[in-house]
Amino acid sequence: MKKRILFLLLSGFVIAPTFARHLKGGFFNYQYLGPGSASNTAKYKIILTLYLDCDATGNQIDETVNFSFFDAGSNALLKNTNVVKTNDYFLAKLSDEECITGDQSGCYYRIITYELAETELTITNSGYIVSYQRCCRIDNIVNITNSGSVGNTYSIKIPGKVGGINAETNNSAQFIIGDTSVVCGGSPFILPFIATDPDGDSLSYYFCNALQGADIGAPTPSVASNPPYLPTPYNSPFSGTQPMGNGVTINRTTGVISGIAPSIPGEYVISVCVNEYRNGILIAENRKELHVVVGNCSPLKSKPPIDYVTCDGFNINFSNSSTGNIQNYFWDFGDPSTSADTSTNQFPNYIYPDTGIYRVRLIVNRGMLCTDTGYTVLGVYPGFFPGFSFITTCKNSPAQFQDLTTTNYGTVNQWRWDFGNPAASNDTSRLQNPSYIYSTPGTYNVQLIVKNSKGCADTTTNFITIKDKPSLSATNDTLICDIDTLQLNAFGTGSFTWSPNYNISNINSQNPQVSPDVPTKYYVDLDAGPGCTNRDSVFVNVKYFVTLKAPMDTTICRGDAIILLPNSDALSYQWMPPNSLNNPNIKNPIANPLTDLMYVVIGNIGKCQARDSFNVKVVPYPQVDAGENVSICFGDVIQLNGASDGAYYKWSPTNWLSNSNILNPTASPQATIRYILTATDTLGCPKPSRDTVIVKVIPPVQAFAGNDTSIVVGQSLQLQATGGQIYSWSPPTGLNKTDTANPIANLLNSQTYIVRVSTPEDCFAFDTINVKVFTTPPGLFVPNAFTPNSDKLNDAFKPIAVGISQLEYFRVYNRWGQLVFNSTQLQKGWDGKLNGKEQPLGVYVWVARAKIYTGEIITQKGTVTLIR
Repeated sequence: MKKRILFLLLSGFVIAPTFARHLKGGFFNYQYLGPGSASNTAKYKIILTLYLDCDATGNQIDETVNFSFFDAGSNALLKNTNVVKTNDYFLAKLSDEECITGDQSGCYYRIITYELAETELTITNSGYIVSYQRCCRIDNIVNITNSGSVGNTYSIKIPGKVGGINAETNNSAQFIIGDTSVVCGGSPFILPFIATDPDGDSLSYYFCNALQGADIGAPTPSVASNPPYLPTPYNSPFSGTQPMGNGVTINRTTGVISGIAPSIPGEYVISVCVNEYRNGILIAENRKELHVVVGNCSPLKSKPPIDYVTCDGFNINFSNSSTGNIQNYFWDFGDPSTSADTSTNQFPNYIYPDTGIYRVRLIVNRGMLCTDTGYTVLGVYPGFFPGFSFITTCKNSPAQFQDLTTTNYGTVNQWRWDFGNPAASNDTSRLQNPSYIYSTPGTYNVQLIVKNSKGCADTTTNFITIKDKPSLSATNDTLICDIDTLQLNAFGTGSFTWSPNYNISNINSQNPQVSPDVPTKYYVDLDAGPGCTNRDSVFVNVKYFVTLKAPMDTTICRGDAIILLPNSDALSYQWMPPNSLNNPNIKNPIANPLTDLMYVVIGNIGKCQARDSFNVKVVPYPQVDAGENVSICFGDVIQLNGASDGAYYKWSPTNWLSNSNILNPTASPQATIRYILTATDTLGCPKPSRDTVIVKVIPPVQAFAGNDTSIVVGQSLQLQATGGQIYSWSPPTGLNKTDTANPIANLLNSQTYIVRVSTPEDCFAFDTINVKVFTTPPGLFVPNAFTPNSDKLNDAFKPIAVGISQLEYFRVYNRWGQLVFNSTQLQKGWDGKLNGKEQPLGVYVWVARAKIYTGEIITQKGTVTLIR
């Protein structure tokens, strides 16, 4: 923990600019010393106390200052007195607060005092104002705008004559210097701004403006400016009367500042004025300004949840927002029925045995030096269920609301309705079952906040729709047989009236019976309240017989479905036989007969009925077979073997077919293909049948026996063929096997081998390899000249390897020893160029190093002539 105690650092300070930011508060006080040397005069001692940053040094510490005296009535300057520094010390906290987290010890302020030991003033009615100005405050004060450029004015009024109470002999209120209180952001705090009064006058405290004076341009004016003085510019929402926000207040009697500190850490300017009253008369005022630091710390505080009532059950989950360096928790849930109602969990739960009011206690750091206890009162009354119903009609007609809230304990006794009308401010009610008139149709979100006598409270919402007209729907237009009676139906809420009054049972019924003998349109009018009406209609068409004509006889293919489409105005239908139909009682069922069938349909309009029938002939699809899937070699021809009992045939696609309109065309596809055979029949089912055959084409075999090569007598050579799955070598001379891709050859003489490479389908190809056998020892055969003129004859200079298993390097140097070519690949040669530039005619030296087939290393060198 780093401490900043600077009591001994009173010398050796670095000189800083005069206007450097260092001021952190201050105040004046004065003492009456008695009558002056002349009549009608008095002598006073005047003391200025300044609070500075602990690191203030050099020219920030003024050895002398000027006190400016003004007439309190006219604000005119009377004199300017130079005053010397009389005291210089540090105000510090020597140890940390046990119950607050963080580092609080260290230097808080450097205190400088300037004492004018005696000054004699003429006693006047208005009195005097004594002022001192200096710049500047420290930077980044939270509640002051651009604080590093704002100076201070410290000022006090010495009263003149006040009738009958000798105010001119007054001693000012004396502020106590003990400003080391710790203030933590967002936490409760207490800050004493206490003063004493030598005369026993009554004191009253209040927040007031800090005063600005001096600036960066003139940080140390020799004479203070004339009063009155401007307030310091505060940052919103702070002000002189709310220097730490609306959560912090001052006790007018004691001067103690308390409340919840702002959550933003940093320094805040606080200015407190104290009024002196003598015999109920205000005689004087003093002002103390101080910069208070709000730190990033937490005081130890037990904070169980605030008092509340739960209505959701007996099992309660407890939260807490306790702060500080907490080592343990102890909960007492206040259940008198048991002694086991405790927990040491930070966030416990407890199941209460019964309803009631319980006093819950939370102790943090129980049994430790720094501890705190908090309480909450909990009401347990489960079984509270809010709800409401509503009946709406239309705009300008009352919507009715009914509370449906139930409670197991207590009684429901408070309601607050918000009818969700954004166009009105009076759309609320405290009634249990209110009504409300909406003037505009639309959807509204209605909210009910409801409480019971036990303190349970909850909110429920519902969306309601207000229509332009009341909801009304009537029976769809319909048919009736002239010998029948029909029931009409209307749906809505309100009073119904039907018209015309023609062959109708009851014009005021919601569901009247009608029996018109001519087509009639009936109207229904709904009256849902004042101005809330609607109308609908039903057209009843009267029929004297049923129109019914079955579909024409038809033919379908076996397995196909058909929709039956009679021409009819019937209202109900019955089809026979029903077993091949998806629904025999609708107008247009789907039929799927497997054999020839006659369907009969009966149509009804009430008691009127008609009947008709038709035939469905079922014929099979033509049979078709495209044959088995086959594989062929690339370039081969195959005959397709289709079969069908149809009359016409068609292969598709037609690519590579000799004839696409016969059952057995020849095909010579160049790639794998799917052929589709389609057959149609003019004698049976008119729809085509299809089948598919796949002709797989094996790609051309890419036979490769290997590159021609050279070996020496006694050197084994492993051949390596590629391109297929099956291999056959000929002749068998010198080979250990002839039916593998990689046989081993041992030869005495040069030999040409032929390899047959094939696939499992016996698609094949041939390739050859020439093996030259030398009787010389293994080595590199290097030409002595080459002509790189791009005539494809002797254009590259490269060695011929005999019996070589690995070329380690082949290098060519010019006459100056410069490397012009280097390779480890036997097939790569020099093209007579260096970095793409042709090299001149002449003799070049080559050297090579290689490993022969026995594993021995050989080295060779020589010359070559480049000829152009």
